[in-house]
Amino acid sequence: MKLNTPSLLVFAAALLASRAAAGASVTIQAGQTYNLGSADLVLNGADSLDANGTVASPCIIVGNGHAIIGRALTGHVKIENCIFQGLGGTMETQPAVELTVQGSADLTITGSTFDACGPIRLHVNGSATAAFTNNLLKDNGIAYIQNELVGSMYVPAFLADGGSSATKVFQGNHIYRDAAHFEGVNNWLIGGYGDQFTNVLIGHRGVIRVDGNHVKVVGNFINPQYQITSPDVENLVVGGSDNNPDLVVEHNVLRSGEWVLRECMGEVRYNVIADMNGHAWVKGPHTCNIHHNVFVNYANEDHNSEGGIDIVYLVDNLNIYNNTFDGGRKIGNLGVPAIHAKMGRVIERVHSNAFTYFSLGNYAVVGNLGPDTYDDNPPPGDTRLHYADYNLFYNPDSPSAPDYTIKCEPNDAPPALAVGSDGCGKHDVHAAPAFKGPLPTAFPYDNAAIMNGTTTVSMMLAHYRDLYTPAAASPLIGAGDPMGGASNNIGAVGQGSATDPNDQIGTFKPGSGGGPPPLAGGGGSSGSGSGGSGATGGSGATGGNGATTGGPGTAGSGGGGSGEKVSGGCCAITSGETHGSSTAVFMVLACLIAARRSFRKR
Repeated sequence: MKLNTPSLLVFAAALLASRAAAGASVTIQAGQTYNLGSADLVLNGADSLDANGTVASPCIIVGNGHAIIGRALTGHVKIENCIFQGLGGTMETQPAVELTVQGSADLTITGSTFDACGPIRLHVNGSATAAFTNNLLKDNGIAYIQNELVGSMYVPAFLADGGSSATKVFQGNHIYRDAAHFEGVNNWLIGGYGDQFTNVLIGHRGVIRVDGNHVKVVGNFINPQYQITSPDVENLVVGGSDNNPDLVVEHNVLRSGEWVLRECMGEVRYNVIADMNGHAWVKGPHTCNIHHNVFVNYANEDHNSEGGIDIVYLVDNLNIYNNTFDGGRKIGNLGVPAIHAKMGRVIERVHSNAFTYFSLGNYAVVGNLGPDTYDDNPPPGDTRLHYADYNLFYNPDSPSAPDYTIKCEPNDAPPALAVGSDGCGKHDVHAAPAFKGPLPTAFPYDNAAIMNGTTTVSMMLAHYRDLYTPAAASPLIGAGDPMGGASNNIGAVGQGSATDPNDQIGTFKPGSGGGPPPLAGGGGSSGSGSGGSGATGGSGATGGNGATTGGPGTAGSGGGGSGEKVSGGCCAITSGETHGSSTAVFMVLACLIAARRSFRKR
């Protein structure tokens, strides 16, 4: 065998040609079809990607199972109005798009359709910006979802992570199969203050999961589709590692799931939370202010419910106030406490709530007993409330159900306050709430109309506000706890924001404030309520026009993975390591030249 320099160059050129274009910037014009061929498109460092499709003339990117990979990008990626066809595979290691951005990089993916594609993975570091807006992830996505009758494993269709300090947005997207995850992030706005920013997730494993800080989840509609006996079906999960994270969940319509809202940290306000099918409307809240929400149930096909708000953690400062709970009478058939807390758990405040139309068996409306009896290591002490008052109870299908079986212990120790005394139900109301109504007997909106935009989140929120507005002479009017203001109503709907600044359900106005601090002298409670309006850039970030600025970067796949070895010894590189990298080509050249020299010596 004779190896000479020209043949080496020809071989190296052939090797490079066999990979997608890489190591250089790429531009795809409107109307152009860009075929990845037999390998990934790999961008490195200062490389950029511009895909300049238009609504009338989208660009088309054909993947053949391959991916667009960006490694340590410092420039920009801008993809507008493109159709992605057949990129990626089923697992995390087989992404359709995986981009890692850093420094002041800018990434935008907007107006695009992902057709039969694998997962999208964006890793955003440094001060890089990211905008993933107005995209469609079709219901033929191929990211892995385990058979739900077997288990609950899945690979999210969209994942963003990284610690970028810049504001990043995820807005106006429709995902019709699988989930969107945000892991270890900060400064994300998910949705926004207007229907044009609503993310719609309807489909198998349709869920948004957030683990981070300085994040707002605003104005979204989420409705996972699943078989009734499926395990661990979530709708929205919001949490973080910080003890007092700045997390806000407001103005969303969350429908269905075994856990409709799971974890719950920060502020949860002005939402409609409907139709738990197993477990809870809110499962396992941490330090959180849950207020001015409408909780409603129209169907409970999976009779595995544990509690409307099911408190399983010992937390510092959990406040539940000014909510309307509608158990749905015999139609909703919600036979569990509206609020349930396990042994030794503490609730700071429960006040100004309307508890209506529950069909309870042997349980209280606010109770320490319920179907969820598993507790392997309960904390010491009674299940207890530091304060409970100014609530309305009206449950005609459960005339003997007590209001409270959780003890009122403001100092975390016996003796408990007697029910009916100051701080424990003295000002509670027992009367029909006289909502404006008429209250529907089923969720009044069709998913098809939500998907095509004829029904919007603002329409749904305004309708629920109207339904649960107190009618004239309602006992709810002005009967709420004075700590909420002199004109505070009981329930989620007040007397207008001019009278009550917190009366914002049914609007798209950014809320403010972090809720009340713990009660003085209430042992086991420390720290103030979780963050308010400053999350993810405050109202400015939600404003909309800036929604398309910035760009998430995604961690590169690191090459092709387990490709076969090319040569041996010092030249042992995997084919995955040569994915479009000019550096890899030089490595191949160097290795082949070394091999040639070695051959000559023989």
